Amino acid sequence: MLTLLIVNITCNQGSTGKISEQIGLIMKERGWNVYFAHGARRVNPSKLKTYQFSTKRDEYLHYARGLVYDGDGLGSKAATKRLVNFINIVKPDVIQLHNLHGYYLNYKILFDYLKSTSIPVVMTLHDCWSFTGHCVHPNIARCVKWISECHNCPVKKQYPKATYGIDGSRRNYRLKKEYLASYKYLHIVTVSKWLGDLVKQSILKEREIHVFPNGVDVKLFRPMVVEKLNKFTIIAVSNIWHKDKGLFDLIKLSQYLKQDEQIILVGFDSRRNIHKLPENIITIPYTNSQEELAKLYNQSDVVVSLSYAETFGLTVAEGFSCGTPAIVYDNTAQPALITAETGLIVKTGDVSAVYDAITIVRKTGKTHYSESCRNRAELYFDKEHCFEKYVELYERLTDK
Repeated sequence: MLTLLIVNITCNQGSTGKISEQIGLIMKERGWNVYFAHGARRVNPSKLKTYQFSTKRDEYLHYARGLVYDGDGLGSKAATKRLVNFINIVKPDVIQLHNLHGYYLNYKILFDYLKSTSIPVVMTLHDCWSFTGHCVHPNIARCVKWISECHNCPVKKQYPKATYGIDGSRRNYRLKKEYLASYKYLHIVTVSKWLGDLVKQSILKEREIHVFPNGVDVKLFRPMVVEKLNKFTIIAVSNIWHKDKGLFDLIKLSQYLKQDEQIILVGFDSRRNIHKLPENIITIPYTNSQEELAKLYNQSDVVVSLSYAETFGLTVAEGFSCGTPAIVYDNTAQPALITAETGLIVKTGDVSAVYDAITIVRKTGKTHYSESCRNRAELYFDKEHCFEKYVELYERLTDK
């Protein structure tokens, strides 16, 4: 029996945690022995064999180190040694890495160990962190230093924060080139062509690169008969809300709305967010219930994603699967999801244009878009098709 080890900061929570779980379950159905190694925060019950190698104390100390030394990915030494010991025990045939950042893992220790083996490693990139010296989305700052060598990072105070100390972007860039890019058994997966095109210009360009879109459970996210809301409803969904996710633009958008229009903001945590929201923005805490989320998409008239950087656009794909059109900004990966039959694309930051697009959708009617949205989701984003590509890759890597 072949063994797959999945490594991610979250376990069956958030987009990367759920994607990791779904890939693992598919491989389990194919007869593989699957383990899921993860960090200490944001952990949901899993149907896989799990191993938490990091503790909250490890991660808080790693975070503190990062604030001073700009060192996300360079702390958690004891935790990563536990992971290495676990790898020695389970002896995986393939290791699937997702997010390496998040203050839970030391990539130097991990890849130092891997270089003593010949284990095939598939690393799925959900952002740009693995080939920059600091940030997850360099395009927000319109920075291209990552192509040659990062230095004097313009966003070092943004996640992963290096608020109080040095700029370690040049050092981090060189270390990632030394440890990640040089591992000859490393295979890169990106979740969009847009991200794949960036990787081809990066320190990882010599590695084998694949584009596997994130998958949606089209059987769960489906058009359904639900109780109608009494207002025209715009839905926006995120695990966490801040400026770059479009929070401030959504607040501005609320000023344009008529009395019979509202925004549903899913994932807003009032305990962590100091921003007071207007009455026509209805907040719903982050939900682990995919059924509840599917119901909200069905009750809504349009999905709006005003993010300043997205490497895929999972909420758009989920909305499509429920027959709900979308409006997105014209940056990064999301425009590639939209067709004239499924939504509209507007200039980044132009909130007035966003409302004009909403008005078009309202006048045209959701039903005009619904069939095309659903068809697009089934054709391009069905998880059974998207994650089958991982199966094919794992099987090729283990074909002795």
